[in-house]
Amino acid sequence: MSSNIEQPLRVPSDTVIPLHTLDDASFYKRMVTSLTFQFNDILDAEKMGASLAQLISLEGWTKLGARIRKNDQGGFEYHVPEHFTPERPAIAFSSAAYQTSIHDDPVGSKFPMQQHDPALVRVNELIPGLKKLIFRPHAPFKIEEYLARDEPQISLHVVTFTDATLFTISYLHSLMDGLGAEALLRGWTAVLDGREQDVPRMIGYDKDPIKPLIGKTPGERNVQYNRYHSNPWVPTSIKMLDTTYTWLRIPDSILATLRDQAMQELRQLNPSGKEFVSRGDIFVAWLVKALVRTQSIPPSMNILIISAVNLRAVLSEVFPPDSAFVSNCVGGVHTYVAAKELLESSLATTALRLRQELNRQSTRENVESTLTLIAEKKTVDMNALPLTMSDCGKARFCEFDFSKAIKTPLEERASRRGRPAYLWGGVDFSPVAFPNMCVNWGTDAEDNWSTVLYVPSASLDALEKEVEGLKRYMPN
Repeated sequence: MSSNIEQPLRVPSDTVIPLHTLDDASFYKRMVTSLTFQFNDILDAEKMGASLAQLISLEGWTKLGARIRKNDQGGFEYHVPEHFTPERPAIAFSSAAYQTSIHDDPVGSKFPMQQHDPALVRVNELIPGLKKLIFRPHAPFKIEEYLARDEPQISLHVVTFTDATLFTISYLHSLMDGLGAEALLRGWTAVLDGREQDVPRMIGYDKDPIKPLIGKTPGERNVQYNRYHSNPWVPTSIKMLDTTYTWLRIPDSILATLRDQAMQELRQLNPSGKEFVSRGDIFVAWLVKALVRTQSIPPSMNILIISAVNLRAVLSEVFPPDSAFVSNCVGGVHTYVAAKELLESSLATTALRLRQELNRQSTRENVESTLTLIAEKKTVDMNALPLTMSDCGKARFCEFDFSKAIKTPLEERASRRGRPAYLWGGVDFSPVAFPNMCVNWGTDAEDNWSTVLYVPSASLDALEKEVEGLKRYMPN
């Protein structure tokens, strides 16, 4: 990151807030996250923008309208305007209207709508046109662009067709994680509905609720302490530039079938046991096995499965369920396994191992010891091929109700009125994405799991065959 960026002059009346502990990761500041929702209704773009801006003007929520700045010591901080004005708005809002069907648009027609089969959709060639469609002109995709402008961190771009609406909300990942975005949409739809009293109370405006937990439990108490080192987070086993961007769609019915088979196998292996695996465990187990099987990986190579875990659930007394913590609050569950062992084990036993590691590593004591290790700038052993799995399914993005913003309801529809029919999430990396990063954004209106993959280009043909093989588990 260049240190020669000329930043806008500081506004004396701004409130300055340092980035919280888990927001300040350099990797997050290199990622711009976007969520694109497709509706089978025509929504009122101005009402959408006004209600989101109104939310961010509420007490405690104004930090989301902050500008990110780099201070003289090289640290990062938020500058929150005293008042939001047309010159310094809470969000960067824009819209476009097309007097044509989305099905006739060269890019919009490529969205995987109303489909029920598993598929791997190659979208690299669509990205230039996609960006022109779902982002405003000159939208920022690098932190340097945020630093050089007096740019709100949240952008909202609404695009209407004669038979659909797309809206895209984008932001630096350092602002929030997937469940932070869920809280944002929860507050936004409450304001849109005229239910401002239901907007959740914001936690952590200018005080970091994670900070008091650092040092509370020594790092030596961590169940994987022997794998932590003082080395920088630099994976040694991957090619950084050979990455392509794809969408993966898997019907929930397939994962339900695979889970039923896995549970039956686990009961046969241990009739008196109480083993449990979720569909999420099955999904990750299937995906990591497919990724390893389709890449030229030596059998002896160690694989590191990094599964994101929501720390709000573990630290429930710090983050009550009726509150909102719109920030980053994610930890990692690390599962090490040799490639040969991973490929030879069944789907059920792989899923069970992932579940056992989640239970082992997500206790309160272990989370606190991990926070201590992070503060000591220690990282886990990366002498392995990392497969990074992030699951935002619990956010249930496609269940949010935007019906109060409907301008023109449509009769023919494949989704509930005012609710998203489809969700696509993307992450722009600067300068480059690591291969084998996977983000599941949850299910769409057709109960398809919608996942974004960043995988080595050479593996795509083989990975397509793996996905094609899932069709045998589809209901008759």
